[in-house]
Amino acid sequence: MQFTPQQMAGYKGYSSGVLVGNWSEDLQVMEDKMTLYEMTKAGVSSNANSTFAVKAAMTEPAQIGPAAAGNTIPFNVPLQIRSDTTEGILALDVSPRYAPRLNHVNVTFAPKGSQPQVRNVWVLQRVPDPNADFYASVGEEGILHYGQKVKIVNENSSNNGFYSLISTLQDTAKSSSRLELAACLGGGNGTVFVVEPAGALPGTKDGKPVLVTDAVVIIHGATNSPLACEAHHRTSNSFGGEFEAFFFLPGTKDGKPVLVTDAVVIIHGATNSPLACEAHHRTSNSFGGEFEASCGIIKSQATRAQSKVCTQEGNYFHVVMQPVGSKWTPVAPRAVPSALQRVKAKILERGGRNGFRGLVRFLGQLDENGDKSLSRAEFRNAMETFGIPMGSSELDAVFNTFDRNGDGKVTIAEFVRTMRGEMNSRRVAIVQEAFTRLNRDGRGDVELHDLIDVFSTNASLHPDAGKGASHEELIREFLDAWGGSNGRISRAQFVEYYSDISAGIDKDDYFELLVRNAWHISGGEGWCENTTARRVLVVFNDDTQRVVELTDDLGLRGDDTQGILKKLASQGITSIKRIQLTA
Repeated sequence: MQFTPQQMAGYKGYSSGVLVGNWSEDLQVMEDKMTLYEMTKAGVSSNANSTFAVKAAMTEPAQIGPAAAGNTIPFNVPLQIRSDTTEGILALDVSPRYAPRLNHVNVTFAPKGSQPQVRNVWVLQRVPDPNADFYASVGEEGILHYGQKVKIVNENSSNNGFYSLISTLQDTAKSSSRLELAACLGGGNGTVFVVEPAGALPGTKDGKPVLVTDAVVIIHGATNSPLACEAHHRTSNSFGGEFEAFFFLPGTKDGKPVLVTDAVVIIHGATNSPLACEAHHRTSNSFGGEFEASCGIIKSQATRAQSKVCTQEGNYFHVVMQPVGSKWTPVAPRAVPSALQRVKAKILERGGRNGFRGLVRFLGQLDENGDKSLSRAEFRNAMETFGIPMGSSELDAVFNTFDRNGDGKVTIAEFVRTMRGEMNSRRVAIVQEAFTRLNRDGRGDVELHDLIDVFSTNASLHPDAGKGASHEELIREFLDAWGGSNGRISRAQFVEYYSDISAGIDKDDYFELLVRNAWHISGGEGWCENTTARRVLVVFNDDTQRVVELTDDLGLRGDDTQGILKKLASQGITSIKRIQLTA
């Protein structure tokens, strides 16, 4: 009597008809549950590094986006990559248990029919390309072209950054003719790929858009090797067992004798194309009909001279997306909110109350060509100079959030605006009211020296005065905030200033008090009630008395009795015998 491997392992519930892959996955789940039970029993809390927790996070549902117009493939829109041979879906396994080496995670092809999940949804990111200007000139900078260099990135498998596909000569697999495919946070050397058409001579479509319906070959730029997925190459991982993702490595036996027993590829020297003979290609000749002899695709670009890339069906893939025009709501990558919060906290810590205001001026000084944007290297150097060093993973998460068109630059204004956030309606209202009071002549802007005079008069009543900030420091910070001004401040500039200040203030009441006190805006309730507006003791003709707050005393001197009486009259206070200043 023969037993199946399942039954030999003691799993009697599995018959010989159960697929070994399904049995292996179930077995792995049971092992994970036992590991979690043992950890709990021992008093060890589970964490994101446990295989069980990782699998739960990796299998969360995800969405893929729609193709672009004409069925083209857009950058930075979620998609899947499917093998034509196995119909497996390219996927991550971030469990350290199956990591190929330090700081890398395992990449496989999940089984046919895998639904979009965190682990198997990717985006294509542009990298510097010599044809970028041409693509932009024809309005195609946002879509993928044949021969164009790209990165293949999973944006949602980590809170610490993006996982980029990577392979290097250090990743040589069990066979010397293959390279392992892995992924790492922050990218690095070996993360650039080129997409070529399947079954076509090299370079024949370079520069043309890639369509979702096209079968493609994915070439690793550094080694010029094609990505492969074959049914007979499987590997163990957290999900039981899946198809192996690897590259065929060319040139590994150059210089060695060819044996009669060797299977070989015959390369045409002039075109670098391999001789091919396939059952479905026949031709008529003097002998009736025989198999056709032809030279198929081979690719010899990238960085290795004399490289030979022969492709077959195991190297053919399709991109999977929703139909053009499908409804889709973009979602911020998992790593972005936490990364942005860390950077925002560093900006406020570095710059204090005027953190974002100082950052705007600093970044503007680095904009040498005046295009109000920074390259990746400039951005990283600027952050470090400003006192905010960023790791490569954090830089990926932040930079790629703002460089959505992949031109390698971020707009300074958009970066600052997104990092600081916008003011809520309550804050906007009090700032707008302040400017309206200042804009007495109705010109739409105010003199900077008038702003400074009023602010300086009331600096001692700033909420931070006496709490780590002196009167002089507050005035100096206010003066510095307007560097580069032409002497007049518009409403938009005034609102922008307070948007920068608002980013570092959590409580609305505190923000309202700050604005009311600075510009003598009467009113406010409770904690945010104004404390700078002038108050006078009014003695009426019947000798009754009342303390009255002047609702608008900007520019009103304390010894201007007639001006105060006129202001009181405008507030409906009449029958006054005399007044006495109280504040």
